[in-house]
Amino acid sequence: MDDELERAMPVGVVGDTMLGREQRLAPTQAVSDCIALVESVRLKPGSFDRTQRTFEAVFTTAAPVRRWFGNEILEITPDAIDLARLEAGQVRFLDHHRSNDRRAVLGTVERAWIEGDGLVGVIRLAETPEAHEAAGQIERGELTGISVGYRVDRWQITAVDETTGREDWTATRWALLEVSLVSVQADANAFVRSASPQPATGAAQTAPSTPPRSSAAPAPSKETSMDPETIADGPRGDTPTADPTAETIVRSQEAAVRAATEAAVRAERERVAAITALSSRHALPSFGAEHVAAGTAIDAFRTALLDRLVDAEATTAIRSTVRIGQDETETRRAAAIDYLFARGLGSREATLSDAARQFLGLTTLGMAAECLEWRGESTRRMKADDIARRAMTSSDFPFLLSAVVNKELRAAYDVAPQTFRPFTRQITLPDFKLAHILRKGLAPQLKRLGEHGEYRQGVVAESEETIGLQTYGIIVAMTRQMIINDDLGAFRSIPAEFGQSAATLESDLVWGKLLANPVLKSDGTALFHATHGNLANPAAALSAEAINKGRSAMGLQTDLDKKTVLNLTPRFLLIPPELEFTAAQILTPVNAQQSANVVPEFIRSLTPIVESRLSLGVKKPDDLGLNVNGSATQWLLASDRVDTVVYATMTGQSGPYVESEMGFDVDGMKIKCRHDFAAEAADFRGLYRNAGA
Repeated sequence: MDDELERAMPVGVVGDTMLGREQRLAPTQAVSDCIALVESVRLKPGSFDRTQRTFEAVFTTAAPVRRWFGNEILEITPDAIDLARLEAGQVRFLDHHRSNDRRAVLGTVERAWIEGDGLVGVIRLAETPEAHEAAGQIERGELTGISVGYRVDRWQITAVDETTGREDWTATRWALLEVSLVSVQADANAFVRSASPQPATGAAQTAPSTPPRSSAAPAPSKETSMDPETIADGPRGDTPTADPTAETIVRSQEAAVRAATEAAVRAERERVAAITALSSRHALPSFGAEHVAAGTAIDAFRTALLDRLVDAEATTAIRSTVRIGQDETETRRAAAIDYLFARGLGSREATLSDAARQFLGLTTLGMAAECLEWRGESTRRMKADDIARRAMTSSDFPFLLSAVVNKELRAAYDVAPQTFRPFTRQITLPDFKLAHILRKGLAPQLKRLGEHGEYRQGVVAESEETIGLQTYGIIVAMTRQMIINDDLGAFRSIPAEFGQSAATLESDLVWGKLLANPVLKSDGTALFHATHGNLANPAAALSAEAINKGRSAMGLQTDLDKKTVLNLTPRFLLIPPELEFTAAQILTPVNAQQSANVVPEFIRSLTPIVESRLSLGVKKPDDLGLNVNGSATQWLLASDRVDTVVYATMTGQSGPYVESEMGFDVDGMKIKCRHDFAAEAADFRGLYRNAGA
């Protein structure tokens, strides 16, 4: 489709603007899927009367036409079409819309009526040489194109595509001004719409319009090649070129179309936007949508909306909902915390919120003074030591420091590396009581029931392990010397070390539990044991064959009833750093073309997890009560379909937490970090261990 036509838009109330809407006439032309909507727009077979010099044609239909602004539709109803000029005998049949040339008048439109979804009419040719020549071309099928000139008085957006956002613009009131005979395009399946303004004299003068180009718009795609194309300014070949005066008229007409188009688009979009905004503000979107579709003017909508609100207020029930906003103190505290946190991290100014920028340039001591000022205390004559001491006892400063430390701690904790999370499961506990890690077994199998037989009672087997939270913590001091010295490194490093320490604690407990090979309470047998079928015997070095044996052993595991097959498969390969190179050779063979290097996909799909504690063990007998050895040759398989190791945190507190208090034995503030955590082995079926060689 010509990109100029793509951008032509006859929209809005355009006054004297006249548009061309061209349709195919030849009934024998091939029609593609794109033109199927206007297949009926054609010259009626056998309608040409040589004696009366008349013929019938379908002028236009309600078929949508793709424009740059959306889809244009002409409403074909008696109320929509203004045929006043036709009734006065003033609708001419022109040659290519050349309304400024009397020789271009080929005849007159005598009658027009609505037939189906189209506007149909009878055209009588004139007794002029040009009309006689045109009659021969029409009768012989050489010219079969009809184009109508029309003026749109009212537009309405009738639909919006939810996927593409394209709008359907329907002309709900338009006037027929003229009908033209036009040439057939090179594309035999194309039909044409053209647009041009009505001249100031009021006569239906139209010239073929070249729609405005937009340098920002893309070229048309191949998919639109069957859309309307722009007809040239009359037949090609020997047709004389329009004189300069006609060309000037055409250009002025095009400018008028563009101006009217842009103004109409702006007006309609402003109306829709204003109605939508007002209805949304008062929680009445459906009410607004109804008036958008009805074409209600914005002033009329304001009146209707006010009436609707008054009616609703009279019937609205009283609600006791209380909305609590954030007061100035909370807002100020949040901004100060944001500033201190960003400053402690060495962040750039761009990372600060707008509220926090008011504190730019303040040192830690300056922020302490600011907190005193908030309480009405003047710090102009105070020494640095006095500011630090008073701020730590009688202002918001301790609260700010504690909040910043918590943010620093959480940030460090979240980024600390932990390798156990993929194959373990987290639970939360409400208190410090021992809780059961309850693993329900599968329901017993259904039993065959004979005629008049009774149902037998089944028993659901279950496995039970226990877990209980333990508290771990430490206290450090934030002294007034740190505040006076503006020691931001301490404010950052101390909580960061707390966060890293908490993450290390969790890893020690989880991996220590695996290395300790604990005895399960459910059967009194060690986690890794020959009885469980999850311990390699004899041990073997890491290889594809050894992994396959472990995979087979895991696949033979049954549920608690010893009968139901689980069909477990390993997902993770747990290895110490010493076996990382060997694992990489197995999981990603260098030369897969050699049969000796071919590794099955089910082995290569394993995810390796490298953990140093498998080699070094966990040596913290005093702090954690763990003193287990590691091995540089051992490796494990873990499944993600059943519980292996379960770790627990306190409900509502998934990580370490910091509390602070003013110290008496310490000249400053004490900060306490605590973490409630526990880890226990839940089941042996999803684990397999090989001591290696």
